Amino acid sequence: MPAESSEDRKRLLSSPWLVAAAVFVVAFLLLLPFYLRQPTFHDADSYFHLAVARVYAEEGFFAELLWARLSLMAERFGDKEFLFHVLLMPFAALSEGAEGGRVALAFLNALIAAALAYLGIRAIGVWGALLPFFLFFTSADWVWRLTRIRAELLSLLLLLVALALIANRRYRWLAVVGAVFALSYTAFHAFFGLCFLIFLFRGWVRKRWDLQLPLYALLGVVVGLLVHPHFPDNLHVWAVQSFSYFHLKESLDVGVEILAEPTDELLLFNLGWWLGLVVIIGAARRLDRPREDTAWSDAFGVAALVFGALFLLMLRFSLYFVPFLTLALLFFLRDRGYRLTRSITLPGGGPIPVAVGLLLCLVASYPQFHRVVKNLFVEELGPREELWTEFGESVPSGARVAATWSDTHVYTFYAPQARYLNVLDPVFMAVPFPREYELQRRIFDGREPDVPFVTATLLDSDHLAYTPQVPGSPLRRRLAVDPRIDQLHGMPDLLVKFRPDANEPFVLDWHLLSPGGEPDGLYPRAPDSLGRSIEGYVDANRIQSPAACQRFLHLFQLDKETRSEYEFAPFGPSSLWVNGEGVVRTAGDLEARLGEGLRLPLELAAGENSFLVETCRSARNPEYAGFYLLERIASGN
Repeated sequence: MPAESSEDRKRLLSSPWLVAAAVFVVAFLLLLPFYLRQPTFHDADSYFHLAVARVYAEEGFFAELLWARLSLMAERFGDKEFLFHVLLMPFAALSEGAEGGRVALAFLNALIAAALAYLGIRAIGVWGALLPFFLFFTSADWVWRLTRIRAELLSLLLLLVALALIANRRYRWLAVVGAVFALSYTAFHAFFGLCFLIFLFRGWVRKRWDLQLPLYALLGVVVGLLVHPHFPDNLHVWAVQSFSYFHLKESLDVGVEILAEPTDELLLFNLGWWLGLVVIIGAARRLDRPREDTAWSDAFGVAALVFGALFLLMLRFSLYFVPFLTLALLFFLRDRGYRLTRSITLPGGGPIPVAVGLLLCLVASYPQFHRVVKNLFVEELGPREELWTEFGESVPSGARVAATWSDTHVYTFYAPQARYLNVLDPVFMAVPFPREYELQRRIFDGREPDVPFVTATLLDSDHLAYTPQVPGSPLRRRLAVDPRIDQLHGMPDLLVKFRPDANEPFVLDWHLLSPGGEPDGLYPRAPDSLGRSIEGYVDANRIQSPAACQRFLHLFQLDKETRSEYEFAPFGPSSLWVNGEGVVRTAGDLEARLGEGLRLPLELAAGENSFLVETCRSARNPEYAGFYLLERIASGN
C-alpha cells in the first residue's frame, strides 16, 4: 500500500462516491452468478422473508400472519422487518422460485461492499476501496452471515451510514436513518443504544456533550415506530422478542447463532482477518500530525467495543463486529497521523512487502473460506428446491400442518396455501401457548408416544411435516408403521396426513384394576369424537392419581377360535397376560414405538377372552406411562 501524495488524497476524497459506486457494480456482478449457482439458501429464514415479500407484492400488506396459527403474530403480525420486506418485494416478484432472492442477496451484499469501500476510502485513501474484498476473503464468520437473506444485512448497512453521519455531525439525517432502522429491524433499541453510548463517550472522554446526537436518534426511532403500519403490534412483538425471549431462552429450541462461539473457532474461522489487522498495524507509519477531531475513530471505536462484547456472547454479532473493528482501527490510525506504507517492519528484522503479508492472510483464510463455499453448494439430500416444490404441490389447500418453527420458514414459501403453527422464533409460540409449545417439542423430539392423537386434538392439525435430520430420527421411527397416517410426500421433507377412524386395530376399552386386583372404574377414553376416532395409546396419565404401576383389564367375546398377531409396545416396564397366562414381561423401556414392540402370535378361543396389562412408569422418563396393544394380523380360525 504505497503512501499517497497530498494531492492524490484530496482528489480521491472529493469523489469517494464514484469509487463506491464502482465497487457496488463490481461486487454485484461477481456475487450475482455466485448466488445464482447456489442450490439452496442455507438459512431457512431467507425463504420466509421472500414469502412475506411475495404476498406483499401480490396482495398488499397484511396485519394477520395466517401461516402461524399458534403464534402471537397470528392476529397481531406486527411485522418486525417491515421495510426489509418492502425492499424485497420487487425481487420476490422476479420469479416463481427463489431466484429473485438470490438477486436480492447479491444486491444487499453489493450495497454493504459499497458502504465499506466508501468508509475505507475516507480512512486510508484509494486502498480503502479494497476493504470489503479483504473482509470477504479473510473472515469466514462474517461471510457466512452475509449469505442469508435477513434484515440484519440491512441493519448493518444502516448502522454504517449512521456512524458516518454521527462522525460528520449530520444529526437530522441521523433521525431519518433511525426511522428507517425502526421500520426495518426489530432491535431498534440497538440503534438508539449505540448512539447514546457514543454520546456518553464524547462527553466523558472528549468533554463534548452534544445533546443533539441522542435526541435526534431518539426522535427518528420514535417516528419510525409510530408510523409503522402495524403499530402498536410492532411494539408488542419487540417486547416479547427482547425480554420474554431471554427470560425463557433456556427452555426454548433456539439455534446455535445465539450461543457464544468457542475461542478456538473464533480465532480459526477468522485467522486471515486477525492476521490482516496485524499487517495493517505493522504497515502504519506516523507521517502526519494527529487530528484534533477524532469523531470518526470515536464512533467506530465505540461500535467495535459494543458489538465485540456482544460477539463474545453470541455468534450472530460477528456480522457487525468484524467491519466495525476494522474500520475503527483504520480511522484510529488516520486520526493519529498514521498512513499505510508499502512494507511491514518486523521487530529485529528487515521489511516485508505489505502485499506478501496480505497474501499470507489469504493463504491462512483459504481452508475456512473453502469450507464456507463448500457448505453453500452442498446437496446431500438432492436438489432441495425442486423437492420442496414437489412438497408444496403435495400440500392440500387450507391444510392445518404441524411443523417446527424452523421448517415452517421453507414451507411458507413453497406451500403458502397451508396453515402452520409458528415461525421466526419459538418464543412467539411459547409465550401465548406454553402448553401447545411443549407438546410440539415433545412431538418433534420423538418423545410423545401418540403423535396422531396429540397433533390432531391438541394442536388442531390434520397434517404433519418435518425434515428428519437422519433416516432413523425418533419421530420418523414413531410414524413409520402407524396405521393412522398416510404419507403424502417423502424425503427430504416428509408430509403425512392423519386418518380418523383408522384406529380399529387398537385395543382401547379397558377396565381399571386396583393394586389388589379389584375393579376400579373404566379407562377414560378421549372425550370428543375426533379424539376417540384417532387415539391409539393407552395413557396411564389420564387416570386421576395414577399409581407407579397401573393394571388394565380388557374383556372381549369371540364367536369362533381365532389366530391373530398382536403388537404390544409399552413405554416403561410392563407385563401382559392373555386369559390369565403370562405372555410377556419387559424390564426396560421400549418407549411405546409402534413397529418396535413385541409381536405376539395368539390363539384365542371362542367365547370370553381377556387381556391384562400391568404397566409402570419409565425409569428414564417418569412422566410417561402407558402402552399400545393392537391387532396386526387377523388370520381367522
